[in-house]
Amino acid sequence: MSHEIQLMAEGTPKWPKETVKPVEVEEGESVILPCHPPPSAEPLRIYWMNSKILHIKQDERVTMGQNGNLYFANVLTSDNHSDYICHAHFPGTRTIIQKEPIDLRVKATNSMMDRKPHLLFPTNSSSHLVALQGQPLILECIAEGFPTPTIKWLRPSGPMPADRVTYQNHNKTLQLLNVGEEDDGEYRCLAENSLGSDRHAYYVTVE
Repeated sequence: MSHEIQLMAEGTPKWPKETVKPVEVEEGESVILPCHPPPSAEPLRIYWMNSKILHIKQDERVTMGQNGNLYFANVLTSDNHSDYICHAHFPGTRTIIQKEPIDLRVKATNSMMDRKPHLLFPTNSSSHLVALQGQPLILECIAEGFPTPTIKWLRPSGPMPADRVTYQNHNKTLQLLNVGEEDDGEYRCLAENSLGSDRHAYYVTVE
């Protein structure tokens, strides 16, 4: 008897028809540009590009989340563009589709207000996750604020497993490889700038 084979038939993905309104924001404020790609049986690859097919530069201030949204911790007048385009790559059907361009309009101001960090993702103070033994675990924290916050990760219940943990996306993403029962417990992200901090606690149960 052969191994069981799963066959998934997917049609050509299409972005739902939508009217994308310009996003207006004052210099220094935070903003989230949504992607919301169509569902897929396989993991997608998301890219943000402009109309010249150049990738949107990402750094501590501007970052794409695991959900595909583009987060700005604070906007600058140089972010003022009418062609922020989310591309979704569907490996199963070998298709790349793109969302309608988003027009980001940044209004200049002479009084940019400093403000303490506030987490844009996750939005609540704590969350509970189940991780499967032997699989990778990905945790994410994205913050807004001015000056741009930095992110650090803590594990109150013990040391981080240095040989299996990596930090990506300017420390906003923690990836833990080959999860084991000893990885049970709390993982905390801390967003900090000169005005204060915000935090999120992930409570992880390994099964």
